[in-house]
Amino acid sequence: MTCNNFDHKETSAYGTRNFYKKMFDDYLADVGDGYHNADNLILGLLDSAYDWFEYHETAAKRYKGFIEKAQEICKD
Repeated sequence: MTCNNFDHKETSAYGTRNFYKKMFDDYLADVGDGYHNADNLILGLLDSAYDWFEYHETAAKRYKGFIEKAQEICKD
């Protein structure tokens, strides 16, 4: 789907294209104001992606440990 096909009347239900458009609108407004460093928008996005990756990687390790411990208990 191209930007020209975007339906601006689409609902803003979670997960829809319009939902995410509205989320980005606020960030992009900062870029347009001129006194904000636009590079920080991209760097902040990368920082956020890294933090979420680290969070999920840590959580996956915890689940793995939990599963291993539960399997040990179940062997007895």
